[in-house]
Amino acid sequence: MDLSAVSSALQTISRPLIQEVISLWGVKDEVESLERELKWMQSFLKDADAVKVADFEVIRTYVAEVKELAYDAEDVIETFALKVSSKRKG
Repeated sequence: MDLSAVSSALQTISRPLIQEVISLWGVKDEVESLERELKWMQSFLKDADAVKVADFEVIRTYVAEVKELAYDAEDVIETFALKVSSKRKG
């Protein structure tokens, strides 16, 4: 299974700028919750790949949804970081 979307989102969360945003804007719990959810998604994708369940339509659909959610999460984090960064500069 393609782990790139989830891995990318997890890397986004761990960036130093995100850690700074967390401390400045009090969203630590939300970001940590999102990180936990992404790790669960990553585990699911690894398990699905290990047992070769991609032949099942429901698994393919779920994998597609997990990847889409990971991309959405990464977009939200990056947008938030850009807004905070621009406010700090302005």
